[in-house]
Amino acid sequence: MADSEYTWDENKRQKTLNERGLDFADMENFVWDTATTKQDVRDDYPEPRYLSIGIMGGKLVVVV
Repeated sequence: MADSEYTWDENKRQKTLNERGLDFADMENFVWDTATTKQDVRDDYPEPRYLSIGIMGGKLVVVV
């Protein structure tokens, strides 16, 4: 996952940045070495989807 290319909806990025102070563009700072990652199988998604819990910018965050 650390070598992944990240994509996002720009409106959702701005909303999350305004509401939570988290910027999707900062994913390069996510600490993958200590993160826990599981495949998200809650729905029949058209592509593999993963949920990770880890540290980014000194905060514990969940990323999908």
